[in-house]
Amino acid sequence: MPLLLTTPLSPREAWETLNTAIANDTAQVACAPLLVWLRVAITAAGAGQASILRTPHPTAPIVDADLHCSRWSIVERDLPALSSTAPTVGAREIAQAIGGLVTEQRTTRLAENDRRNTQRTQRPEVFFGENLTRIQRLCRVTQVTDLPPLWAQIAQVEHRLHLTTLQRAVDSAREALALENLPTVMTPAHLRKITTVQLVMSDREDLTTGWQPFVFQQNTPQFQATLLHLADMYNMVNAGQGAPGLADAEAIMNPGPNIYPVTFAQTRHTIQRTIASTHPLLYRNEAHPHDLLVNAIDFVDLFTQREAVLEQTAPRMGHDRSMMPALILRWFQLRWSLWFVKQWNSATPVPAPHFTDLFEQMDVDAPWEPTFPHGFLPAPRIAPRAPPQAPPALPALQPAPQQQQPAPAPAPAPVPAPAPAPPTRPTGNRRVNNPSPVKQMFHTFRDIPNLRVRDVRLRATRPPPTSPFTHADGRQCPMCVAWHVKGMCNEGCGSTPDHQAHTDEQDAPLAAWCTEFYVVRS
Repeated sequence: MPLLLTTPLSPREAWETLNTAIANDTAQVACAPLLVWLRVAITAAGAGQASILRTPHPTAPIVDADLHCSRWSIVERDLPALSSTAPTVGAREIAQAIGGLVTEQRTTRLAENDRRNTQRTQRPEVFFGENLTRIQRLCRVTQVTDLPPLWAQIAQVEHRLHLTTLQRAVDSAREALALENLPTVMTPAHLRKITTVQLVMSDREDLTTGWQPFVFQQNTPQFQATLLHLADMYNMVNAGQGAPGLADAEAIMNPGPNIYPVTFAQTRHTIQRTIASTHPLLYRNEAHPHDLLVNAIDFVDLFTQREAVLEQTAPRMGHDRSMMPALILRWFQLRWSLWFVKQWNSATPVPAPHFTDLFEQMDVDAPWEPTFPHGFLPAPRIAPRAPPQAPPALPALQPAPQQQQPAPAPAPAPVPAPAPAPPTRPTGNRRVNNPSPVKQMFHTFRDIPNLRVRDVRLRATRPPPTSPFTHADGRQCPMCVAWHVKGMCNEGCGSTPDHQAHTDEQDAPLAAWCTEFYVVRS
């Protein structure tokens, strides 16, 4: 016994201490039950499991009125003075109140545990109700078990974890789509569209409704920081760490007005955010790709290739050139939203739109510019008109003397000839197109996305082959890679003499040069 009274021992420490002492006293037979119990206590039931002797403590019974009376009678029996004094009634009432509070807290805790257990096993049919049929139509599945995992995760996790679950799903989609460097913040407004299944625009003219590109515009780091702050505030409120005011709640659910894109990069990033945010909602697996996402990705790839051409393109319908990024995004959004409407109301699959048709319409000079909802675009700024200035006062006329004849007026001075206008300098940025189609030998290099000729020239260890054509003064020039591979160049090109058609023999050295250097470097 003295070996066990010094300090609390774990089963292993007790085994090591007692086994040695019992062996020294040759008492193994008499102490066999104790040694067997200790051996079982320090033996794991399986990999990563505890001993079979480690069991949870029994649940304490809820203190009801009968148990309370029974325990209090024992106290009165041990302390008879308590039942014969005036404070006995007050003490008894306090004890009963405390018992009632304990009972209420335990009941609340058990109810919360039951709710959580029910939430973990809740099915999408219960969470989304009648809207589940619409979700199945958008995802093109007949069985609930075939839906993308996000829908089941939203249905099963706690309410306070909904936004975190959605953000993780979008982050995983960005990684799968190679868009890790494109920050995409999911807001409570986005989450509400999913939990209430408001994926279709309720008003075609309201660009804040539905699941469409204009609700994913995050064009500035300042606006993204605001969205992150609102998401943190939402998570804090749902964790019970604060209570929002009316203004806070309004800001959380309505982060700010839509701002149309002003650059082609902003348009491309907005569409890419739309794809990444829609990917967890519609994408099941590689065996069942969704054609809406596939067609949208094809559009982004072709849009990236033609971005330099779009910079030089002006709208047809009188819009300012700066409106081109917003017009393209609106064109894309109208067809994206129309598909959601059609598929929402159709029990059979609706083919996704071919977004790349936009560039074909531009190439054939067909009208393509859409209209914007009234009030979405800011009114053009007109410089205030300067107030009219009064004409300068004329000098007072002096009367001529009567006795003298007026002197003859002097001859007018000759008007100097106007100075010649300074010669205009060519900017060299005007695009020129190759009238001949790009040859088949260059198609492989032309179709590589996101690879500029300037970058290829900078990385190459030697210049392109010498052109068979020379400058007017006899100077030689290298072949123009952009002219023969991309089918276009500009007036300021240093290889302008090479902007002519080549024979296949003349193009063979350029094709060999492209094979060596016109590649994507890791």
